[in-house]
Amino acid sequence: MIDHSKAPDMPLLTRTFFARSADKVAPDLVGCYLFTTVCGERVGGMIIETEAYDQNDPFAHCYPGPETLCKTSKPMFFEPGNSYIYGVGQLHSLNFVCDSKDFGSAVLIRALLPTCNPEKMYGRRIAWKEWNCLKNEKTRDRHLANGPGILCEALGIDDKHYKLSQQDKHLSLFEPPFEIREAVDSNLNKISGIC
Repeated sequence: MIDHSKAPDMPLLTRTFFARSADKVAPDLVGCYLFTTVCGERVGGMIIETEAYDQNDPFAHCYPGPETLCKTSKPMFFEPGNSYIYGVGQLHSLNFVCDSKDFGSAVLIRALLPTCNPEKMYGRRIAWKEWNCLKNEKTRDRHLANGPGILCEALGIDDKHYKLSQQDKHLSLFEPPFEIREAVDSNLNKISGIC
């Protein structure tokens, strides 16, 4: 069993971790911990699902075809270790830029197991808050951040962060509101493959 209380003591991920292909970064992120501090409230948990994209994938936002490439996908070409936040309606999705500058590549964070202040995360949830799975305290944590949009909502990632991620100064994963820490296994050692 994983001792999640040790997560805040694990080393922070570095730019080197993200300076690899999205296909390599995505599985290595599973088990790592993502925290955000927004309005003075620190929340987050263990990453449990990711999805990799790069500019060679016709379904990626950075695919070079004129029909799909748009100015909002520009952050996917930034330096590795930046965020690419994509807005869909009122919700957003959080992506970690990978590989190298000027090569479109990112990992979508699809789901998170809440381990840090889940009640505060629940308080931020507006979308689907009335679902029975969120009303039931036994199943709430399992469904609290189990999709890209609701994950961002629970973490406090909103339009302000989306706009920052679009600007030339970028929104680095190594500065607030983000904190991304290495994984721990049942023996509190690093998981193989984590830099």
